[in-house]
Amino acid sequence: MLMGADAPGEFIRMAENTAATMLGKPEGSYEILRVHIDTQQLNVANIEVLIAPRGIATGRDHELLAAEQQILALLQREDIHMLNISAIDQARETIDFVANEVPAYGLKTFWVYPRGIKEETSTTAASALSGEQQHIENEWYRVEASAEDGTLTITDKHTGAIFTGLNRFVDGGDTGDLYNYCPPAQDVLVSEPLEPPKIELVSTGPVRAVLRVSGRWLLPSAVSADRTERSSRTTACQIVSDISLTPGVRRVDIHTSFDNKAKDHRLRAVFPVPYRVEDVAAEGTFEVRTRPVAAERPADVADWSEEPVNTFPQKRFVDISNGTTGLGVLNRGLPEYEILQDGPGVAPGHMAVALTLLRCVEWLSRGDLSTRRGHAGPMEHTPEAQCLGHQEFDYALVPHSGDWQAEGALVLREAQAFNIPVRAVVPLSDVSNEEHWGKLPVDRRHPREGFLSSCATLLEVEPSEIVVSAIKRSNTGKGLIVRLYNPFSHAVEASIRPGVDLARAFVANLQEEEQEQLFWSGDEGEPLHVGLRSGEIKTILFQ
Repeated sequence: MLMGADAPGEFIRMAENTAATMLGKPEGSYEILRVHIDTQQLNVANIEVLIAPRGIATGRDHELLAAEQQILALLQREDIHMLNISAIDQARETIDFVANEVPAYGLKTFWVYPRGIKEETSTTAASALSGEQQHIENEWYRVEASAEDGTLTITDKHTGAIFTGLNRFVDGGDTGDLYNYCPPAQDVLVSEPLEPPKIELVSTGPVRAVLRVSGRWLLPSAVSADRTERSSRTTACQIVSDISLTPGVRRVDIHTSFDNKAKDHRLRAVFPVPYRVEDVAAEGTFEVRTRPVAAERPADVADWSEEPVNTFPQKRFVDISNGTTGLGVLNRGLPEYEILQDGPGVAPGHMAVALTLLRCVEWLSRGDLSTRRGHAGPMEHTPEAQCLGHQEFDYALVPHSGDWQAEGALVLREAQAFNIPVRAVVPLSDVSNEEHWGKLPVDRRHPREGFLSSCATLLEVEPSEIVVSAIKRSNTGKGLIVRLYNPFSHAVEASIRPGVDLARAFVANLQEEEQEQLFWSGDEGEPLHVGLRSGEIKTILFQ
């Protein structure tokens, strides 16, 4: 019925009348306020339509006409097989803003005031963000996407360093199991998209600048029956990366989605650097470990159960630096990396960080791997380990000067912020409800009985490079446990100031048993000073 729309706006009017009829209301009683179109899913367009009774809110006609043209164009596309349309019967707005100076382990209150529901004019603070069709930038970085292959070039405005060919996807075969990776004897690496990718400037701010790179990758559908090579049959898989910058943030965030239709393969994102190094730094458990780029292979491994590998574990980041310039590769739940000295996208004299995004295999354990002798566990069939379907990954890049410890451990601090983002909470309207608010930390310097402080913190720790790994109620329920460690190769004195009323402090072991009482009373916000040796973990029990 809606296909008959020709004049601008006619399609929108017909859709409004259709929505009103579906709701049992007279034609013309509802209007469309917003239309959001998402084509990231392969062969599917998801359309969200926000409707409301006519007259209670104001839509933007130029945006609706643009959306109308997009939808009409989608109806003509041969690659779109399905339209999923959702209608939301209420007026709503998504509010984006930069929450500046939120204290660590704390909160800051921001007030949102109604300005009149029909008012369209708005004022926004000046933003450092800008962008054009193929690039975005903030005050720290400029990011440009290649029209040929979608890889990124990042210019660090602080150091002048330029990194090229970043976020290249490299897909190879995997005949291994859930224990071990194993490439087929005759592997084929796919490192280029099927055709030049689509590059879109999704947003230029003022809160976030977003560049979207969408491409199709022709991957072998599986491995051959004898598991010695990848299949000659191929399948097209879509990869979409949203690259974003935020004002004041020294980090390039990347959100990648992948529609996986292939089996028996490993997908990695590769980040080259224009220099060579002998070792890299990777965060581990209670440490930042320095490792050689490749493990030295023993002369005789005949008696080894497994072949030596050069993939290593990480927690939240790996950093590759020549001492003057560095690139931190941050991740959220992607614990494997490898340093490549050659291969697709790695020029002579360069190296690259390869971040494993996905391993797709069929078995818990197999006994025919070339990288391991015999089984590592039971030979259970695990078809879901092929990870077919829609997959999403989050990682980030931090170009910087010096090594990971430079600039107040910038890479480590950004890795923490990336993994533990600020959480937005809309409080109850009854701010005088002490039963609700009394359980939250209160700024003792500016108490207002019955009200939540506009800015408060549960804990202040200096220097900020010290890693706080836990803040929790003690197992006995009678105190506050703070566990922290020193990631540096030198001793550091830490200053700890709780944001709640406490009077005693003890050094405790990992079982939270008191070991030694510390000289501290907590009077007038007095901080507790503790020394931390290089790599030392310290547990403090406050009461």
